[in-house]
Amino acid sequence: MMVDVCKRLSRAVRIAVDAWRPLALGAWRLALGVWAVVADADLRKDRAKPLRKERAVGFEQEAVDELWRHAWCHRSDMQRELTRGGQGEAFAIRQLAHRGTMTPSQLAVAINATSGRVSTLLSSMEKKGLITREVDPDDRRVVRVNLTDAGRERGRRDMQEARDAVCWIFSQMGERRTREFVELTREFVTYMSICRPGKPRPTPDEVRKAFEAAKNEE
Repeated sequence: MMVDVCKRLSRAVRIAVDAWRPLALGAWRLALGVWAVVADADLRKDRAKPLRKERAVGFEQEAVDELWRHAWCHRSDMQRELTRGGQGEAFAIRQLAHRGTMTPSQLAVAINATSGRVSTLLSSMEKKGLITREVDPDDRRVVRVNLTDAGRERGRRDMQEARDAVCWIFSQMGERRTREFVELTREFVTYMSICRPGKPRPTPDEVRKAFEAAKNEE
């Protein structure tokens, strides 16, 4: 069951990646914050009910503040590892494993890094035998980056270690709260996939289509 839940959670978070690419790791931290809120929900129910009666609107601001505290102010070792890898080898490997051949500029956009940072990163990865860089025979100005067998194995190992860690967390939470967390996370990141900072809020029709698309990906 836990392995299946891990797969569903990973699929839910990927919904938001393309729309919020620079905040992909932030989405994971927010998701972990949602878990912290859910895990504490039973202890807060009695206190929360009077608050909702007194304030017909405005609970959203309080919820955001609480989520920010859980997701950003009290980071776990796992979250710090994800942050350190946000523009590093692990994230570059994930992008290459998912997309296949990429140019350095495409990779820079994908991991929200400068071209100089990506050049340094690729040089290091090439020395370790994780990637190859080849000149495009049709356009010698273009460099193509590919994972080696060692790079793909590193990606599989990193992903399995992350999955094992999350599955352990779920085993501690128990099946009921884990399933609640996964459903809430899926809903949360579906909204994230269509709600962009500084842009008009999605229409009801856009929301409906987003949830239909998310359901079709299951």
